[in-house]
Amino acid sequence: MSTAQATIATAVTGPPGLNLPVGWVAGDQLEASARTLNRLYHELAPMAARKIGRVYFFAPHAPAIARQLARANTDRSHEDLSGFSRKQIDWGRRWVKIIQRSRFEIAHKMATSAMLRTQAVEWYCKVRCPELGSGCVPVATFRRRSKDYDRAGQYKLLSQVDTRGRKTGAVASCSPEAWGHFCEWYLHANRRSVQLCWELTAERATRRGWSWPGIRTIQRKVREDLPEPTRVLAREGEKAFKSKCVPRIRRSYEHVAAGDLWCADECTLDLYARAPDGKGGWKRVRPILTAWLDVRSRLFVGWHIGDRANSDTIVAAFKVAVREFGPPLEAICDNGEDYKSVAGRRKKWASFDKARLGSIYGELDCTVHWAMPYSPWAKMIESHFRAVHERFDKLGDSYCGNKPEHRPEGVERIPVWKLPTVDEVRNRFAEWLPAHHARPQTGDAMYNLSPTQAMDQFRSRTPRERPTTDFLDFLSAKVVGPVKVTRDGVRH
Repeated sequence: MSTAQATIATAVTGPPGLNLPVGWVAGDQLEASARTLNRLYHELAPMAARKIGRVYFFAPHAPAIARQLARANTDRSHEDLSGFSRKQIDWGRRWVKIIQRSRFEIAHKMATSAMLRTQAVEWYCKVRCPELGSGCVPVATFRRRSKDYDRAGQYKLLSQVDTRGRKTGAVASCSPEAWGHFCEWYLHANRRSVQLCWELTAERATRRGWSWPGIRTIQRKVREDLPEPTRVLAREGEKAFKSKCVPRIRRSYEHVAAGDLWCADECTLDLYARAPDGKGGWKRVRPILTAWLDVRSRLFVGWHIGDRANSDTIVAAFKVAVREFGPPLEAICDNGEDYKSVAGRRKKWASFDKARLGSIYGELDCTVHWAMPYSPWAKMIESHFRAVHERFDKLGDSYCGNKPEHRPEGVERIPVWKLPTVDEVRNRFAEWLPAHHARPQTGDAMYNLSPTQAMDQFRSRTPRERPTTDFLDFLSAKVVGPVKVTRDGVRH
């Protein structure tokens, strides 16, 4: 007796009072048609087959029954289950177990009681299945799955697996040489489309005799076999790879006091304004916002809007912030030349020499940290600039978008003299900013407080002397660095 037969024999006992030997199996367990069961009964009765009511029972040691049992408990290794998840396969095995066990249990119940088959099926689904740990099974679902099981032939497990979400199609017909040739075309900085790379590879595959599937199969293979970091790095470059794929280090600001750490950067507003052109007329410009953000409270402590951004605008915004809140302990600055210039570094110098020249930060005992070059995510203020673009720029009539495809139709045809001046944009921003500071924030350690509330609640208790206006003006004055003496003298 095989292992499968022994398992069945130990689980099945003869119905009491019917004089049936222990280990005999019900006809339904053989997974044979009614005609086959009737033929086997007439061939093996009465020694190895009996009929009780409408249910057949057979001795498992009979050669014909042993072959039928082996066929019913065949190996499932031939069933291709590679397209299913482990959860789907386990669910299918659960249903196979329910259906196989029901073959004897229902027949046994009909033989030992006056139940009809409909009543026995309902009893098995509602009473016996919960006792076996499978939970209550709907009768309609059981009947449907039993029919699928009977029609499946040797693919019993496959008939019970939930096919939703399965990977359709096959990519086994793709030659490794053809796939390698496709990847050489596709993983390129020219960002060739899948369609073009597929066509080029198809031409080569025809000449070389490679196996090459259809375009839909290759599109799926690209999604599944080429990880996104690989595609982004090869097609979009290192900058996009760092921006989209490199994991970020989550920073906590809960232990940072408000007013101790500031972050600075510049952004071009997505709206048009007019500024003097130096010839008595006006020119169309996009104003530039230079701002300092308190990292703990998310409050714009100092800002400046003008038609250009340079070291002067950085210092102007910094002076406003220091007058209002006092100097910070640390500052995170952009890596641009304007910010380096404010820190005392000039293009003609190899590096900053503290002993030779003191900067406005150094004079105020503020430690400067430089953000990573070309890494917008390294500065918190970038995300708050997005709020400015969304809630301030888009409310203006001269909104122009940050890309040509986002530009409203007709905005380019607005006459220059109808555009707001840079001063008007600056005044409107000053009126808008208090409402922005009153909106609750959901960032780290903000606890749904507004920037104004966070500044009041988390403000540093360490007394910090605020510099006088004259001292700030002196620190903000431009320092003349090394100059070149020409034959015409020194020009300043």
